[in-house]
Amino acid sequence: MNIKHLKSFVIVAKNGSISKAAALTNYSLSAVHDHLKALENELNVKLYERTTYGILLTEKGRQFLPYAESILNTYDEERLADLFYLYGELKNSRKLASVIVKSRAS
Repeated sequence: MNIKHLKSFVIVAKNGSISKAAALTNYSLSAVHDHLKALENELNVKLYERTTYGILLTEKGRQFLPYAESILNTYDEERLADLFYLYGELKNSRKLASVIVKSRAS
C-alpha cells in the first residue's frame, strides 16, 4: 500500500473534491485520480462516487477512512521519531567532536 495513495484518499475524503486534494498535496489532478484508482484496485472495492456536488465516499470508503488515517498517523509518528533519532545522533556526534577537538588542543 502506497502512502501517497492513502494521503490522496484521506484528503479527498475530507474535502470532497479531487481538485482540492490536488491543490493541497501539489499533485496533479490525474495523479490524485490515479492514486484513488490504484487504491481501489489494490483493495478490490469502490471507495468513492462522483456526484454533481463532488466526491462522496461509498460505505466501504467510509469504513476504510479511519484505517487510512491511522496508517498515515503512524507513518508520520515514525518519521518524526526517525528525525528525533537523527537529531540526537547529530547532537551526540557534535559533542564527541567537541571533546576530541578539546583533547587535542590540550
